[in-house]
Amino acid sequence: MSNRFKWAFKTFITGSPFANIKQDDMAYACKISQANFSAIEKNRREVGPRIALKLAAFMGLSPDVVLYPNGYEAEPEYKEVRERFASLVPVAAKGRS
Repeated sequence: MSNRFKWAFKTFITGSPFANIKQDDMAYACKISQANFSAIEKNRREVGPRIALKLAAFMGLSPDVVLYPNGYEAEPEYKEVRERFASLVPVAAKGRS
């Protein structure tokens, strides 16, 4: 998820009114330690739902944009489960007859 954070960060921060805000200040405002913030930015720590919520609030975004910038439908795990579900639907329909 850290690559997603970097995408959201670059897309919504760089060149925006947030561009002049220091990383330390953003970490402080989000109540994230600067060390953790730096680790996220350097792909050494993943962004979970709570951190995504804080970062999204800071950037004025929905947390799903931070977690899934390309949409959750584009995630391989989502696609895999949907495909498996689709293969079960005919089986489930037969069982009801």
